[in-house]
Amino acid sequence: MIRKLIVIFLSGLICLETITSVLAMEYKEAPMLRVKVAAGELPPVEERLPKNPVVVTPVEEIGQYGGTWHKVYAGSAPWMGLDSRFGYEPLVRFDRDGKTIVPNIAEKWEIKDGGKTFIFHLRKGIKWSDGVPYTVDDIMFWYEVMNNKELTPAFPGWLKQGGRPVKIEKIDDYTIRFSFAKPYLLFLENLTFQGSGITCYCKHYLKQFYPQYTSPKELGKKAKAGGFDFWFQMFTEKASVNWNPELPTIRAWRLQERGATRAKAIRNPYYWKVDPTGNQLPYIDYIVEDALGNAEAVNMKTMMGEVDFQGIYLDFQNYTLFMENSEKGNYRVLLWEIPYIVTIYINQNCKDPVLRKLFEDRKFRIALSLAIDRDSINEFCYQGVGIPHQATAGKSSLYYKEEFTKHYIEYDPQKANKLLDEIGLTKRDAEGYRLRPDGKTLAVVIEPYPGGIGASPSDVYELVKKYWEAVGVKTAIKTQSGSLWVQRVYRAGEHQIAAYVVVKDLWDLNPRFFVPVNAACPWAPLCGMWYESGGKSGEQPTGDIRKVLNFWEELVSAPNQEVRIQAGQNILALHDKNLWQIGLLAYPTPIVVKSYFRNVPEKAVYSWILRAPGYVYPEQFFIKSK
Repeated sequence: MIRKLIVIFLSGLICLETITSVLAMEYKEAPMLRVKVAAGELPPVEERLPKNPVVVTPVEEIGQYGGTWHKVYAGSAPWMGLDSRFGYEPLVRFDRDGKTIVPNIAEKWEIKDGGKTFIFHLRKGIKWSDGVPYTVDDIMFWYEVMNNKELTPAFPGWLKQGGRPVKIEKIDDYTIRFSFAKPYLLFLENLTFQGSGITCYCKHYLKQFYPQYTSPKELGKKAKAGGFDFWFQMFTEKASVNWNPELPTIRAWRLQERGATRAKAIRNPYYWKVDPTGNQLPYIDYIVEDALGNAEAVNMKTMMGEVDFQGIYLDFQNYTLFMENSEKGNYRVLLWEIPYIVTIYINQNCKDPVLRKLFEDRKFRIALSLAIDRDSINEFCYQGVGIPHQATAGKSSLYYKEEFTKHYIEYDPQKANKLLDEIGLTKRDAEGYRLRPDGKTLAVVIEPYPGGIGASPSDVYELVKKYWEAVGVKTAIKTQSGSLWVQRVYRAGEHQIAAYVVVKDLWDLNPRFFVPVNAACPWAPLCGMWYESGGKSGEQPTGDIRKVLNFWEELVSAPNQEVRIQAGQNILALHDKNLWQIGLLAYPTPIVVKSYFRNVPEKAVYSWILRAPGYVYPEQFFIKSK
């Protein structure tokens, strides 16, 4: 059967359906599916695809069908990531450039009422992996779940505007409307980032575990038989594409089996994307993931050439070893960008009153930045491939300004000393450290997150300690578990100075690094707590911190892109002026790929916001036969 394919592109903020080429082609499928069609177990491929499939252009070449993708995970149980990184299927999505929003499940959309209303037209003919049509009813079922307090105690913040949750309405089986109280130009970007969960809820399967469609008595029986105390515990597991092999999916692969340390996924015969020659995707038959228990084991197994594609948990410190073992392991090592800046956070809500007064002094913060030799840190910890970068937006951000990336990143201990003298820190103790205004030794504690910066935190921050002590600021490094760090820094604000990263690209989708929207803002956690609680707890922000929040409210309610960009740049200008957080370097991450594992881009961004590698279309990865 020959069908026409329509390629859709975006025009501005409203997606317009434009026929750029009409290709007549005959659809083809994987050999394992042809066998099932011949046996009468599946309908023909033409009947399994939608009227207008998504056409995915391969990175290198048209792929070959078959094979198993082997990957590993550092946890104690398999994760799979079939709902996000390896099953990135929101209504609209980021394209391979990591910037452009393109159609996906929704083939077109309209923005109305000055950015308050979004109407999505779903791609007709998409089917769940069991062959049942995917319609607006599945999204409305997800909406029911979001409004069920037992399953969702707090409605998702990214789906609120003006303090009110989104209103979602079914127009017809393939048209749905999202309405907000205020204009919300960030909605499409947030949908690409956080919207994969919206499309995971298969109503015709999950309603048997949901009270509106099944009696309480029957639910109780099902929960007890499954070993659950409450129906909502059972529902949560049944609704997970990473845990429940019975759950139908619209992802490229569906979970086939799951054990204590290994999980396996199999191709979805109803997947709704094809390559330019009409081959139904994905190319690869299976994904197998082994849980190894720790990151060291992930790095070792990868180095030995026992995985096909691995990015998560690879330590940049092993880059040289990866390169040295690449020929033996039959793999290549790519360097993908990481959308983060290694950053030191100066807590503006510090609970030590003397330190707080110093931390609130802009000259003090600038002095700490100028005292750091970023080039030496780069050579020693990042083998020279990092880029000194202040804690601000990167080049691909709407809000990028080059001057913001360079302010106060030069190594100038003489100027740092001068600034510290100017604010009155001229007296020294017997060891040469400066004295605080109360006569005590000026001593600070850095609390680094234990990982996630592409190098050893102990190596990086021991150097920072050395540079700060050289200008008279005694420095200690406090090591702790990641969970304790999160509790102290992101929830209680107990730290003096903490260190981890900020997001430099698409930061407005994860604004807490630049805006104190909650307690997880590490440079003003109590201000974030105040904002999140509506003033019921925390500490009310004043001065420029209050201005940051005012500009943020302008940004999220901006009536147009011009106002949005200006508000975002105003936020970053306040950071540039105040330096509440001190950026060190931007850095890459190694991606290890088997030589026969193809269609992986040489350059990309390994970003959680982009759901990498999801945004580079892993369904077009393939295993090339010898």
